[in-house]
Amino acid sequence: MNSGYPIRGVAKPPTFTIPSISYSKEIRFSPADCIKYLVVLISDLHHPLHFDFKGKDSVSILPVNLESHPEMKQLSLNKLGTARPMFSLFLRKIFIPEYVKHNEEAWYGAWTNVELLGSRYVVESEAFNRNTWSSFEIWGSETANLICSSLLDEKTDIGKDKSGRYIVYNDNLAARLAYIMRVQIMLAGVRVAIVLNYVLSHREIGYDENTGLLIDIDPASLWTWEDYLLFPAALLLFGFFYGMIYIVYRVLKEAFQEYKTKKDDVSVTTTHNRNEYEAFSEM
Repeated sequence: MNSGYPIRGVAKPPTFTIPSISYSKEIRFSPADCIKYLVVLISDLHHPLHFDFKGKDSVSILPVNLESHPEMKQLSLNKLGTARPMFSLFLRKIFIPEYVKHNEEAWYGAWTNVELLGSRYVVESEAFNRNTWSSFEIWGSETANLICSSLLDEKTDIGKDKSGRYIVYNDNLAARLAYIMRVQIMLAGVRVAIVLNYVLSHREIGYDENTGLLIDIDPASLWTWEDYLLFPAALLLFGFFYGMIYIVYRVLKEAFQEYKTKKDDVSVTTTHNRNEYEAFSEM
């Protein structure tokens, strides 16, 4: 299938293949469901630990050494029951809530930085227009590369003991995690907006009633501006015929009433003359 026909005279987009997915017969997806899943998937695409290595090379399952930060260690003991939580749990349950708690003003206000978001939106929008469907693979690759290049510093953030490798939590790592988290959230929001605008700018996109997957619609079957003009023209024509019928009805009604009035006058005159004649005869 293709990715839809743009409203304006743009060349037909490239084709792409929908993977074969086995849905239950009773499962149906509305357009709203599709939008919801799209937003969730794009957001998930920007979570660094969701593009992790497998098995023993996984970063998300590495324990975090919190010895240099007793307050974090105590929080982990209280919330997770361990002083060395897995990295993924530590981020979700300890680090992010604590970061938001201590940086509320920046957290709730940074997303409204119009200058920053506006410039980033323009750059991302131009890139999406050039790459379109390849953009999703590019975004996934960027997220996956965070683990290899930016998320952890092998020299300062990774330690090793008898049980294996572990992550050393320190101030530099905390600052880096906070920065990457903010950037990824901002990128996810910008890219969600770009993709939704792209979807909404294509009228010729339909949804299969049973699966919710995109289906092609023939542009010839869609309404054009001539079709929109046809409706008011039909209303005017109907109004004209209705007016003509009403005028004919009024004319016939008045003619009938006039005829009936004349007939009644003739009947009254005839009766009056007959009465006069009968009275004269009796004399």
